[in-house]
Amino acid sequence: MPVRRSLLALSLSLAVASASEAPAASSADDAAQRSMWIVRFAEPALASYTGVQVKRGGKTLAATSPSVTGAPRLDMASSAVQSYRQELADRREARLDAAAAQLGRPLEPAFVYDAVLNGVALRLSAEEAAVMATLPGVAGVERERIEQLQDDVSTTLVRAPDVWTGVAGIASRGEGVIVGIIDSGINPTHPQFAAVSPVDGYTHANPRGTFLGLCATAAATCNNKLIGIYDMTTGSGDEEANTGSTSTAMAPTLRALLSATR
Repeated sequence: MPVRRSLLALSLSLAVASASEAPAASSADDAAQRSMWIVRFAEPALASYTGVQVKRGGKTLAATSPSVTGAPRLDMASSAVQSYRQELADRREARLDAAAAQLGRPLEPAFVYDAVLNGVALRLSAEEAAVMATLPGVAGVERERIEQLQDDVSTTLVRAPDVWTGVAGIASRGEGVIVGIIDSGINPTHPQFAAVSPVDGYTHANPRGTFLGLCATAAATCNNKLIGIYDMTTGSGDEEANTGSTSTAMAPTLRALLSATR
């Protein structure tokens, strides 16, 4: 009898152990099926809010868009921006709490957007994303994707050959001009960014006489042609953690400053 009781106790303990391990395995499987999704909320972002769409306490919140305020740029320190930004944060938290209750698990945004886009980046399964899209206040849900840029026809589209040859009636080819480029990446070692042109041997001069951003800290390879780099990502490579930078809405990730070619 004691032996049977011991075996029974052992069987029960094994059964309890197996039951307790099952949810952990299921949770791991669920996490493996999730990918990054950009969730957009209904309210305009700070840069586009015109002051007619959002009310709090019966009063319409003041506009924050420079197109209405007349400011040269979005003033993040203004009282209107701070007030509206807090309103967006409050609504975002309430919606994430409601979504978490609906999905049965906590939701922690990988990124929060409010300046140009009002939304968050969340790791979701396809089924969870479908549920998110139906919740009140959610304007859209889109899975992140990586876009491979093609640059083989851009020079013709912007009529660069016409400028270079003087056909457009422009005598200068850009000496002394600083060009700012917002793009999805830059290779500082590419021959196109060489201080001395590999085609005609032209030597570039730095109009600023100094370097900017990562160039100023020697964190990147720079010269008198490539005088400044500002990295707005949180990682490197196509699979970096910065999911926002690979979405269609948040593609620009790098800003480069070039002293123009002649």
